Amino acid sequence: MSKSTVPRARTGWRRFAEALTLVVTGLLLAGFGGELLLRFLRPQIFEIHPPGMYLEDSDLGYTLTPAFEGTIRRSEFTAAVRIGEGGLRTWNGAAKDPGTFRILVLGDSQAFGFGVEDDETLARQLAELLAAVHPGRSIDVVNGGVPGYGTADQVAYLERMGHRIDPDLILLQFLSVNDLKEN
Repeated sequence: MSKSTVPRARTGWRRFAEALTLVVTGLLLAGFGGELLLRFLRPQIFEIHPPGMYLEDSDLGYTLTPAFEGTIRRSEFTAAVRIGEGGLRTWNGAAKDPGTFRILVLGDSQAFGFGVEDDETLARQLAELLAAVHPGRSIDVVNGGVPGYGTADQVAYLERMGHRIDPDLILLQFLSVNDLKEN
């Protein structure tokens, strides 16, 4: 027999490597197949915000949809959300009444109140606190929070909409966790 037709004996390490390769390949294929099967049989869709909550905007990227009503659902909370006719959470877009002191709270999802009901937002809590401290004074607090907006977006929004809102005081909610990095 010629040297080239004689089968070579596999060494112990080579047999081990081949067996290990087969086992790992089999496990990977089984895991991938199981993942595909689960995605088709039990798909999980995680929507961060309710569909229709945002409108595309050529300058700002997106804005809140005026007159939108929806629910944000998470495993840890369920919160109803109402965007007023003015395009901000609960603000109907009405002009400021004479003698009213209007405060605009700008910010991202923290100011918006992601995860809380309309009456639990920072703006609503501030309005109730000021009404209790200054009874008889007309104070209006507008929630200008938009989830995902950074400081530059908030300034651009203020430049576009500030004249309609006509605030006497602007509070800018700033979250050091992400706003420093994003700015």
